[in-house]
Amino acid sequence: MLARTGAEVVCANPGEINSNDIFDSVDVLVLCHTVRQDRREYFSTTARKRWPGLRVLQLIKFEYESRSPEPHADAVAVFG
Repeated sequence: MLARTGAEVVCANPGEINSNDIFDSVDVLVLCHTVRQDRREYFSTTARKRWPGLRVLQLIKFEYESRSPEPHADAVAVFG
């Protein structure tokens, strides 16, 4: 969906993000709904250290999940 807007989109796993220098600048980190809760905060914190000003979008599968706070994310969206 983001690619359709003309944005440059790169899919990567957390290991690739931390070890790859091709990611000069990242504006938005989109976390898939499949990422475990305990890992979401770690990935967000790690990415924000590398790219200050980074915004985090957390995808969730069910509407009821949006009632739980996601302190690591700037926004939450229902996926699917």
